[in-house]
Amino acid sequence: MKRPEPFEVFQPASIPEARELFRKNGPGGYFLAGGTDLVIAIKEKGLVPRYVVDLGRFPR
Repeated sequence: MKRPEPFEVFQPASIPEARELFRKNGPGGYFLAGGTDLVIAIKEKGLVPRYVVDLGRFPR
């Protein structure tokens, strides 16, 4: 199995901050919410994100 390309991970504390990250960084970003689907897409389907916005810090 090929090793995934490196990508930047952001951990915003709010929805407005997450939207600003996408606006500022442009296309190629993906949300990470739990990670299962995104990790499978990266490992098995060859998805190459430029950056990932991890929603794990949002209050529940």
